[in-house]
Amino acid sequence: MKRRILFVDDEPKVLQGLQRTLRDQTDEWDMTFASSATEATERIAQSGYNAALLDVKMPGKNGLELLAEIKADARTRDMEVVRLTGMRDQSLKRRALDLGAADLVNKPVLKEDLVARLNNVLRMRRDLSRRTASPERGIRATGHPV
Repeated sequence: MKRRILFVDDEPKVLQGLQRTLRDQTDEWDMTFASSATEATERIAQSGYNAALLDVKMPGKNGLELLAEIKADARTRDMEVVRLTGMRDQSLKRRALDLGAADLVNKPVLKEDLVARLNNVLRMRRDLSRRTASPERGIRATGHPV
């Protein structure tokens, strides 16, 4: 089953670069691209996503505000969010993690790094969902919960 990923950035060149760079991932990922937090909110309301890659600095609602909304909503809080930014501010990194970001990616990002990070957060969510749905999987041979 394809994993659904939403990419959000206000810079058209960044979105075009992501589309071009990740086109060979279309067998594994169903990708949607949004140019604002408002557009992202609309797309999220229309259909569910497994993960989102959010730019932090956008006009209007920024990526951190969108992250907070995603994590506060019971319908979307399980969506994995990776924060994307060109800024190196440590306090922003800390805030994104505190709000529930699964990972942080700095621009410019190498394709291999981005694919690996997104696959990792998707795998972690899938594994967590399996353990939650099937608690007996978390029991070691000793019979004690992991």
